[in-house]
Amino acid sequence: MGIKQGILISFGIALLLMTVGTASAATITVNNSTGDVADFTSIQAAIDDVNTLDEDTILVYPGTYNENVDVYKSVNITSIDGAAATNVVAFSYEDHVFAVYADNVTISGFNASGALDPGMAGIYLDNSSNTRLSNNIAEGNFAGIVLEGICNNTMLTNNMMVENLADGIVLFETDNCVLTDNTVNDNEVGIILIFANNTILTDNIIENSSNSDIVMIYSHNNRLIGNTAANSDYGIYIDESSNNELADNTVINNSAAGIMLLQSDDTRLTSNTVSGNMEPTAMVTYGIYLSGNNSTLINNTISVNADYGLYLDDDSTNNLIYNNYFNNSTYYFMLVNYDGSSTWNSTEMVTYVYEGNTYTSYTGNYYFDYANEMSNDIDGDGIGDTAYYVDPYPLMFWPVIPVPPIVDPSDALDELKGDVDALDEPTLIKKLDGVISMLDKEEYEKAIEKLEDFIKTVERLEKRGKLTEGQAEDLIKEAEDIIKLIENLEG
Repeated sequence: MGIKQGILISFGIALLLMTVGTASAATITVNNSTGDVADFTSIQAAIDDVNTLDEDTILVYPGTYNENVDVYKSVNITSIDGAAATNVVAFSYEDHVFAVYADNVTISGFNASGALDPGMAGIYLDNSSNTRLSNNIAEGNFAGIVLEGICNNTMLTNNMMVENLADGIVLFETDNCVLTDNTVNDNEVGIILIFANNTILTDNIIENSSNSDIVMIYSHNNRLIGNTAANSDYGIYIDESSNNELADNTVINNSAAGIMLLQSDDTRLTSNTVSGNMEPTAMVTYGIYLSGNNSTLINNTISVNADYGLYLDDDSTNNLIYNNYFNNSTYYFMLVNYDGSSTWNSTEMVTYVYEGNTYTSYTGNYYFDYANEMSNDIDGDGIGDTAYYVDPYPLMFWPVIPVPPIVDPSDALDELKGDVDALDEPTLIKKLDGVISMLDKEEYEKAIEKLEDFIKTVERLEKRGKLTEGQAEDLIKEAEDIIKLIENLEG
């Protein structure tokens, strides 16, 4: 082979590789009913076709597709008219409706039903990362959606799981999944996490489960934010799990307990509403049942629960409980064999405003009956004069809104000057000296003007290459913060 021929062949191979590498993803259509003629009549056939490649999109026309779909390519499977018009019914009830075995898959806009055999799901993900499930309905299956194994950055958004025989959503041995804005109704268990870590559940609505709305077992470092768990036996049930965060959740009208924590340590409960858990089907009802150590309860509303607002069993120690609102039907809290290790007030003194006056004190919790006896606060500082059982600083008002500390602009300016001196930039040093002079004279408007001029000078020095982008950003941020502090002094 001549040199010239070899060069031409090499060039041809390179050109082919470039062409393959830059080929655009294809769009493939599926339609098994009347209307537009499509590329395929089944979703599985579209996936199986040798010409269907990763990153291709499969658009599915409205209709009912009787099949069990195995997804082993990284494709986007989307219905044209949404889940109300596009049904995928399991051909075999002994298999998943959709089973995903690849990463980077999208399934959007389908109603998946008919996988009734135990363990089967409307949509099943097996070690599938970066996958997106959105706007789907999973109903009439054994389980709605099941995620098993590695699922880094997999997201479930705006799905509906309704009337499945067992669970709405199952996460088993998963890590780093995100569930947002899903509706999970009328299942035995709404959402269950087993050996599932680093999960984020936000703004999901889980209701009318025959057992529990949200369950976590052997699951750690998860965040439950802004969810609604209602009308079940247990709103949120957590067992042998640690370092989980529950914030801004609404847990109402459950019969056995609003939030049940069993042998679970380092749980953070903040700004949750736990109310109306008092249906007569349970012998005893708890707002929050706490068994475990080193948990934190702050700014929660615990009210109108049938028996106990907060129940600490004898395995619960070293908890921090303050700034909570208690107004319960029977007992605000129950302490079983209490060892005195929990703290019922803030660990630092708080500055707050009460009845127009500013005070600084430790703050405990608000108890409705105690707070409505004004004789409990003779000095009128908003903190009860006598302890409420184990709480030494019971509140006469709620919520406690700390007053932010006042920062002296001069202190912040000294820090900025130290940063400028380190740069050894005479122009900036001179500019700051002018600011300090105006501030010392309490000429605040002129001080702000000179700081604004300082910012412009920093920008010019960055353009000239005398300051790096990072240095300029830091100096400008410090100067802008000082301007805000001076404005606070003025106003």
